[in-house]
Amino acid sequence: MAECKLACFSGDEFYVCDFKGHCVVVFDVNGVFIRRIGQEGVTNFPNGIDVSDHGDVLVGDSHGNRFHVTVFTREGVHISDVECPYVKVCTYPSFILRMC
Repeated sequence: MAECKLACFSGDEFYVCDFKGHCVVVFDVNGVFIRRIGQEGVTNFPNGIDVSDHGDVLVGDSHGNRFHVTVFTREGVHISDVECPYVKVCTYPSFILRMC
């Protein structure tokens, strides 16, 4: 898996964390909107994104002053949630996500 970022490419799709929209927005290589992944209450403040070699979408989220990693399928189906209770929320999501 690559380093977590606020945006990343996977195949022919571009994933962007939409902090204020409470989701991850997916575009094709031409910038055409494809879908949204997550929603308020699930990915309240996404601040890190990566796509695994298997296609799972990992979204780092800092809602409730606790850091969470929510895992989705490439199509946006929720798979699981993991809370990282020993990690403090900060402005460097790629550093945090690597620690979980």
